[in-house]
Amino acid sequence: VGDRVKTLNDKIGVVAYVGPVSVVKSTCIGLVLDEAWEYGNDGSVQNERYFECEKGRGYFVRLQHLIENFGSVDAAAAAAVAAVPVADEPAVFDEVDEKEKIEQVYVKLCAAMKNIERLEHRQRFGEFLVPVQYEKLYKKADILALMKEIENGAWGYDETRVAVLVSDDERKSDSEKT
Repeated sequence: VGDRVKTLNDKIGVVAYVGPVSVVKSTCIGLVLDEAWEYGNDGSVQNERYFECEKGRGYFVRLQHLIENFGSVDAAAAAAVAAVPVADEPAVFDEVDEKEKIEQVYVKLCAAMKNIERLEHRQRFGEFLVPVQYEKLYKKADILALMKEIENGAWGYDETRVAVLVSDDERKSDSEKT
């Protein structure tokens, strides 16, 4: 809670809630978006309040849909946007268990796929790609296969396999590297 993050669909906001939401079985992240969105909410879902914000600036996502964490906002800003979660469960998790590690891997894989999609788009329009970028394109099938295994619950955390598929700098855009 209090971290500024970016979603797969390029929405940016501050985390105001972490926990269960009535309509979703997995843990959700409630965001106060930087900019109002026509389909945004006010921090509630089906008349159940999870946090407070201006109408149109509330947005819920699953953990695997977050692709970047910009870090904590200052204390005054965090206090202004983050309300105490309504859920009985604690909103902050002290230990990172295997399930959470797998969720983090899935987020990295999603970021890698988004990067691959950008590279494919550039390639379709005749832009020159460097060898490192081609290497990323060649990993697409393996990344998709691992994502499918995770979605089906058939994969146990394996740091070696992740390191081969996703580099530490995967979150940087290729445009910054060329």
